[in-house]
Amino acid sequence: MNRLGYLGPRGTHSEEAALYLENLAVEGEKAELVPYPDIADVFEAVRLGAVNRALVPVENSLEGPINITLDILARTDSINISREFIWPVRNNLLAKCEAKNIKTIHSHGQPLSQCRQYLRTQSGIGFWTCLHIDLIEYLREELHAMVVIHRQELVVVLLL
Repeated sequence: MNRLGYLGPRGTHSEEAALYLENLAVEGEKAELVPYPDIADVFEAVRLGAVNRALVPVENSLEGPINITLDILARTDSINISREFIWPVRNNLLAKCEAKNIKTIHSHGQPLSQCRQYLRTQSGIGFWTCLHIDLIEYLREELHAMVVIHRQELVVVLLL
């Protein structure tokens, strides 16, 4: 069976792009989608044979190249690029209150950088980069944060 590894968790732009690719695939070429918490983990899954293919981000129009992806590709001779496409990214800040009442946003670094200008116009909102999914789970379970995964990177809004 075909398996496609991608940068997770579920609900990210990477998953949406993977679902798009799978919808284009003809029967017999469809793959099971397998999320991984880190780009390096996606590449490792390919190397170990846990997945047949991978979908990883290469460049961000605002922040430039995704260095970990390019570094791994430059140092790996057993993985080849088979396809490239542009995926439009739209981020949303969703909350059950007005933006002025949001005190802290915890997010992966990419959406924070993509939304930097908007966030700077919202006085009083602090934002923190979260790189590991365990921290997101801690925020959800221990602090009862509202976790939003809706056609965007993972964003956590803490209503204090």
